[in-house]
Amino acid sequence: MLAGACDDLLTPRTFGPLRDASRSNGGVLAEALAIVQPLIMARRLRLLQECHEVDSPVAADRLRLRQVLVNLLSNAAKYNRDGGTITVRCTRQDE
Repeated sequence: MLAGACDDLLTPRTFGPLRDASRSNGGVLAEALAIVQPLIMARRLRLLQECHEVDSPVAADRLRLRQVLVNLLSNAAKYNRDGGTITVRCTRQDE
């Protein structure tokens, strides 16, 4: 269900043509984590990253993908208990 919501946010029919569609997702994830890091630290949360293929290309607009990741990470931090854990897991799915 969440994947479907993210797909809807990233499709051209919703927001127009994709920009920067050939970029890798590794830098976008790092940017999103940097934005949310102060909240994670303030809540004394533990962040686990399980991303082995983080540099795989993603067919998505870089800014929109970062926005989705920041939103998901912010919600994970806001609605977690103090001292809890956030796990970020990246996997590759071939079509």
